[in-house]
Amino acid sequence: YRAIASIARGENENEKLPANEFIMGTGSIWGIFYSLPTIVYAFCCHVNVFSIFTALHRPTIRRMNRVAYGACTIAVLLYLVLACAGLSEYGRDLQEDILSNLGHRTVVTGMIQLLMAVNIGLCFPMNVYPSRFTIEMLLFSESKPSAFRGNLISALFVLLAALIAITLPKITTVFSIIGSTSAVLVSFVLPAAFYVHINTGSVIHLTKEPLASTLLIGSVIFGVFATLSSIISTLYPHLIEAR
Repeated sequence: YRAIASIARGENENEKLPANEFIMGTGSIWGIFYSLPTIVYAFCCHVNVFSIFTALHRPTIRRMNRVAYGACTIAVLLYLVLACAGLSEYGRDLQEDILSNLGHRTVVTGMIQLLMAVNIGLCFPMNVYPSRFTIEMLLFSESKPSAFRGNLISALFVLLAALIAITLPKITTVFSIIGSTSAVLVSFVLPAAFYVHINTGSVIHLTKEPLASTLLIGSVIFGVFATLSSIISTLYPHLIEAR
């Protein structure tokens, strides 16, 4: 809101980007492979599909597709508005986390950062539960339910998340690595592999299922390159900015 309001008032003291750089960007090929996994991760919400499907009034595949298309469309519009507003407001000074640009200069920006922290805190249990449930089903499927075991697994997740947050310098590094590994795997590799295997009996079959097999191979290649790019860009951050 602050970025859009300042644009409307013409209050922009930062160095503006030329039109060609605003559209095409100023980074390198490393920056592209570093950024694309974050975009993939931004649309990776598969863990909520089943709960949303069962919550529909008359759950059908067609109605669920409408929900998915509508949600993705709204997300794209919000992402574009935020990205364009941030670039127009801060230009070359725009940081990976736009909250860093806002700072703590006013009560409003402080409240924005506080609400973001609350939002992340409330979303954390929604991500921990499916992970804990999956581990319990994989390792303790034959055991009786145990509150102690569940709390211990949740505590380990919280501890691991805290260690990662303290160790890694930027949250975008986490988003990029998750996007290039688990998000690519869940969004492209596994669906394509399942589809090809159901129809042909093999994981890859370029003759009977060329499109799905090509998607599978391309996703694996992209995931490998994107993961390497994320690691290299973390170790050598100047590569992202090099033209």
